[in-house]
Amino acid sequence: MNTEEKIIQFIKENRVVSPRDIIRNSNISDRMVFRYLKTLLNARKISKIGSPPKVYYTITENIIQKDNREILNQQATNVIETNFTQITPLGEMKEGIEAFKHWCDSRGLDLDKMANQYLEIYNKYQSSKINQRFSAIIKMKQVLGEVFLNECFFEDFYSFEVFGKTKLGQLVLYAKQSQDVKLIKTVSEVIKPSILNIIQDYGIQAIGFIPPTIRRKTQFNKELELNLNLNLPKIEIEKILTEIIIPQKSLSNLEERKINAERTFIVKNNYNFSRILLIDDALGSGATLNEIAKKIKLKNPDTFIVGFTLVASAKGFDVISEV
Repeated sequence: MNTEEKIIQFIKENRVVSPRDIIRNSNISDRMVFRYLKTLLNARKISKIGSPPKVYYTITENIIQKDNREILNQQATNVIETNFTQITPLGEMKEGIEAFKHWCDSRGLDLDKMANQYLEIYNKYQSSKINQRFSAIIKMKQVLGEVFLNECFFEDFYSFEVFGKTKLGQLVLYAKQSQDVKLIKTVSEVIKPSILNIIQDYGIQAIGFIPPTIRRKTQFNKELELNLNLNLPKIEIEKILTEIIIPQKSLSNLEERKINAERTFIVKNNYNFSRILLIDDALGSGATLNEIAKKIKLKNPDTFIVGFTLVASAKGFDVISEV
């Protein structure tokens, strides 16, 4: 048994180990242990859990053996490589074809069949774009009736059938839940080109970020604002903290969401900007964005207001309660 095999055997026997565990239980030097661990990681024979200084290693579950199977549809291959992401229960981010194979293998599904189905569903949603953008304004009018936004766009759907959360959907979910500033920065980099295009195309003069309801050490929208660094005047929007804080995402009734948005958000000052962009993280009904736009237009009726969210529900009215 060579050194690499001994390390793999030790990890198998102990399930989760640190580098120090390996060093203490072998005659291998520190330097060589870390070299072998790096080699095994690159070969995907082991997986890393945690981040320095607390790092542990385990045997990779459901190791994908290289075989002669190929996704026959080249278009599906390209779409999956660019858009498919899987964040595992251990916090590993797998992307592209590797992630898709892992997803299929772990469910006992045929790779070619699922690749073609993924392409079909992906194309269905992409075909709903208007001028290369996902627009929510028609959906909002159907759900809300009177809409005070002139336009409302979103970067991607939060999830779709069969395959669950999209790449951006997963990034937004885990960035918010973990309050991970690195993940929030990644999300910011994904959406910034779209926001810059909207600013240019619509002559946006000022920007407003929807404030959070729940107090957290790291606020997603605040980090988003800092990372985007859009260098535009800011519309001050404030969330009124009631005796019992009721997050929008906790309300499944549309009328309750409208009332909550109407009575707990205020626009603090009068503005003379004729074109404003409002940014929020997720769009279910659109009640929050719409009520804030209404408050702005009560003061300046001719203001052209564009809404933008990172993700949106693929259904008519569906609360994205996770984010």
